[in-house]
Amino acid sequence: FLKLIGVLLFLCFIYSSSLLASYLILHNTTFYDSLAGWEKPISIIILAYLIGCFVFFLKGIMIVMKAAKSWRWVIIWFVCFTFVCLLPSRAIYFMLEFSLGFSISAGRTGISHYKFWSLAVTVLAGAILYNRYGLTSDKSIKITSWAYKLGISTGIRLLKTKP
Repeated sequence: FLKLIGVLLFLCFIYSSSLLASYLILHNTTFYDSLAGWEKPISIIILAYLIGCFVFFLKGIMIVMKAAKSWRWVIIWFVCFTFVCLLPSRAIYFMLEFSLGFSISAGRTGISHYKFWSLAVTVLAGAILYNRYGLTSDKSIKITSWAYKLGISTGIRLLKTKP
């Protein structure tokens, strides 16, 4: 049971950017408000899956452009990197900095060198996310492989119509 909870927390961490983006997209819609109980988290998970598929679609295009030595792959890499690595890592940094240092009551001191520890965990989290997504490698996870393959074929078509 604890292993299942650990795996679920790790998956939530890995896909935190997609989960957060799907929540932000859905939370003020009438569709989301009309849902009840388990339907709300299920709709967030489905939209997060579709967002993750879009990221792997972009990654497929990026891999083709990188292989063709087109400079445009850097733009797609930067967008994907910002979404899957930079934003979640930055959120972790602010959460840790707030919980380790700023939120401590006036009578107590925070953890010594809390800024260093916040930054160290942030860099580690970013490295884990980058490694998990493998942004510059020709691979995808099984559940999004269809979107990745579609991105590869789209990238090939884009290069054929290159001006």
